[in-house]
Amino acid sequence: MKEFSSDTQDDLVSVLMPVRAQTASDPRLQKWFELALQSLLAQSYTKLEIILIGDCERHVERWLPSNITRIPTLQLINRAEPGIVSALNTGIRAASGNLLARMDADDIALPERIACQVQLLQQNPTVDFCATTIELFKASSQITEGSQNYQDWLNSLISTDAIRHNVFIESPMPHPSWMLRRELYNKLGGYRNISWAEDYDLVLRAWLAGAKMAKPQSGPLLQWRDHDLRLTRTDELYSRKNFLRAKAWALSQSLLQRRNAIILGTGSNAKRLHDALREYDVAVSCFVELNKAQRKKSLKALPVINYNDLAASGPQGDLIVSAVTRYGARNTLRQWFDTQQMTDGVDYIFAG
Repeated sequence: MKEFSSDTQDDLVSVLMPVRAQTASDPRLQKWFELALQSLLAQSYTKLEIILIGDCERHVERWLPSNITRIPTLQLINRAEPGIVSALNTGIRAASGNLLARMDADDIALPERIACQVQLLQQNPTVDFCATTIELFKASSQITEGSQNYQDWLNSLISTDAIRHNVFIESPMPHPSWMLRRELYNKLGGYRNISWAEDYDLVLRAWLAGAKMAKPQSGPLLQWRDHDLRLTRTDELYSRKNFLRAKAWALSQSLLQRRNAIILGTGSNAKRLHDALREYDVAVSCFVELNKAQRKKSLKALPVINYNDLAASGPQGDLIVSAVTRYGARNTLRQWFDTQQMTDGVDYIFAG
């Protein structure tokens, strides 16, 4: 392992890449890993160390090409305990840099990715945490319309304000594209083993801590591979129910600490959001039905009102929390909130 002098620590980037044990025996995973690693080795930014974290060093070493294992800025380490959280925290403890970056072993970083992120952080000293815009892709087919919409949403969130106002919809910061200052990681206490996604948890805690987040305005810098082995598709931690629990927890610590919620919507997502908020002792005043013809009288033993009722009462101290997930509905709702002179993050938020 190459020794870096203390005067290079500030701009040294440590890239953390957890590697699954089954990569050694799965040709598909092995191929993807090699492509991911080569994309890091091809970065235009050279003050870089790459830290591979696995179940056991032998799982990586025995099939890594010898010319790669001899690269002085490459570390192979064991995670302290099972799981992605332990892998990442173990990797960060071994890292030399003050800038900590993430990379998944099945994605591809474009050559300017690290350089663009370092430049953003250097030019914006108040930004603590940056990600990149992304390009979703599948090896054997086109991505779905839903995935395209998700990509477009992620890539529309560049500025600190845009990210802040959308943090309760879903994580606006794609995990494999992260770069953050070590000071922020230390302030937050690292990744947590919690009953929802570890990356969204850290983003929410960064938001709670007032961290500024942004992305370079340079076009997609990460090709994000979509496949059936992704943890988001196989692990219950990443279920919609648990994402709602994460949102409810963070809201209970902030915007809903001393306020009631009004839930916009009456579908399954709205019901799950109600249950998650109640789990964290947040009171819910009522639901709002968007479709007058389908309006129920009550839901979860709470009244159901309509738009007219909501407009007539105006902002009364309760926070309107939209649980509507229908694509395109947010823009329509935002326009309606504007006509009512309601402010995002003060009178209402989007959480669906």
